[in-house]
Amino acid sequence: MAKYCVNCGKELIENADVCINCGKLVEKLEQKKSKKLGFSIASMILGIVALLWTLMELISVGEIETEIYMNHYYQLAEIIGVAIGYTLFALIPSILGVIFAIISLKKQRNGFNISGIVLNIISLIPNLIIFIYILTIY
Repeated sequence: MAKYCVNCGKELIENADVCINCGKLVEKLEQKKSKKLGFSIASMILGIVALLWTLMELISVGEIETEIYMNHYYQLAEIIGVAIGYTLFALIPSILGVIFAIISLKKQRNGFNISGIVLNIISLIPNLIIFIYILTIY
């Protein structure tokens, strides 16, 4: 199948990197595929969602502490369940966001996957601290 230069329209030699007629670089199919940003953008959006959920957790952590103090009959398994349930909604998008960012970093490095990693790590750290804090209340 013949390929043609997008600049001058002349037929290209097979596997050519440059058009012989005009000197323009030939855009390869692999380069087009690498421009897809799906995982990078998904990582950044998950990071924003996780960060917002973490901020809501930080605001309301005192209510959980009060509930645990008022219910002294909680068993350790129930406390672990409360800690997991409380932090799960931010941990899942954070972990998925980091995975998506790592996948997209293998394809190409851009601002979306770097910001996705940063946002997700910023969200993961307070969530783990909240999780440990709820466990230590018991």
